[in-house]
Amino acid sequence: MYGIVPMARKRMSDYEPIVGANEIQDLIALAVPLRGARVLHLTCTAFGSGAPEELTAFVPLLNDLGLVSEWQVVRGSSEFARANKAISNALGGLKVRTIQPMLDTWLRYNVMNADLFDGHYDFVVVHDPQPAGIPWAMRAHLGRQPSGKWIWHCHQDLASAQPEVWAVLRSFLDCCYGAAAYAAKEYVRSDLDVPASALIPPTIDPLGPRNMEIDAESQRRVIERYGVDSTRPSVCQIARFIKWSDPIGVIDAYRLAKRAIPELQLILVWAMPGQNAEVWHQFQRVAMHAAHDKDISLLSNLNEVGNLEQNVFQRQASVYLHRSLRKGFASAVAEASWKARPVVVDRKGVMPPQVRDGLTGYVVDTVSQMADRVVQLLSDTALAEQMGRAGYEHVRGHFLITNALRKYLQLFRTLSVDRESATTV
Repeated sequence: MYGIVPMARKRMSDYEPIVGANEIQDLIALAVPLRGARVLHLTCTAFGSGAPEELTAFVPLLNDLGLVSEWQVVRGSSEFARANKAISNALGGLKVRTIQPMLDTWLRYNVMNADLFDGHYDFVVVHDPQPAGIPWAMRAHLGRQPSGKWIWHCHQDLASAQPEVWAVLRSFLDCCYGAAAYAAKEYVRSDLDVPASALIPPTIDPLGPRNMEIDAESQRRVIERYGVDSTRPSVCQIARFIKWSDPIGVIDAYRLAKRAIPELQLILVWAMPGQNAEVWHQFQRVAMHAAHDKDISLLSNLNEVGNLEQNVFQRQASVYLHRSLRKGFASAVAEASWKARPVVVDRKGVMPPQVRDGLTGYVVDTVSQMADRVVQLLSDTALAEQMGRAGYEHVRGHFLITNALRKYLQLFRTLSVDRESATTV
């Protein structure tokens, strides 16, 4: 037994006003043959990344549909966390030199967690590479056969993965997993030999604290608390404080746009995972680049910026920005689109299906192009409103939590058939 993540109850009926009665009835019908099935989701953290954010709604809704679903966090340590970070960087395309000691540490903790695994499940979903070696360790080190069908959900773009690291991970996946789920078609690895696969894009919870409706008075109090002028236009980016983010580029784009729109403000929000030397060095570098500009708000969880505040900042933004040095699903972009905000994103930083260029926002290649699009949207309110509405409908149709539920229920049913060559891609 690992650490069980407690969650509040959620009801499918609460989502009916958003997605419609037909969608809810379809999900209920899909779940009928799976009622009573035991489902375990495994992660190595309960916060700070896309999978935990999604599971907070996903697991309770599976339970409401009649499955017996839970979420557990595997045991680890700072040593395990460092190994996971190195392996994740290597799989994401960053060259890691001393990888073998990290792989040894990763494997040792997977063996330890295999020994701690108990209970019988019909489906076990392992999110990302960190706990992926558990079923192999159960067989090879403990002589136990893992129960149920194991699914590896890949949330990461592996196109540029360091070959020797991917080869190790793939060997563990090939031997023990019944399916792989990918966040995007571009993430699919043709050299991974598992019986089934599915495309399950990341989603957002429209009723979660970062997306729920907030009355005007509550919004005003938050804006005033952090010194943002609600009467002036603003651009905003919310991102995790990791090396793949590009806050410097966002500041540069804002400054270029400000030449044409002097009243423009920038709200830059980070989720800072800790207070180590590397994090503080990056923070100081960004703060120096901001150069005490009174129209730049540098905020983080250390300023008590939580889900409610992020929700308000996105609603306040005239245009939402996203720059990143690595492609992936940007949940904050989907959240901003859900709030009918036009978005301008860097081509390197989002999955291709997430933003429809010229319809829900703009996809750009350079900082100067980002600035030009911001100026265009701020100068043409009709265009900004049109793109915002299109973005809302795009998210409603593709990136709400009900879409993930549908995809997973279909995959569970496929695995229940137990065909050797089943696929849902």
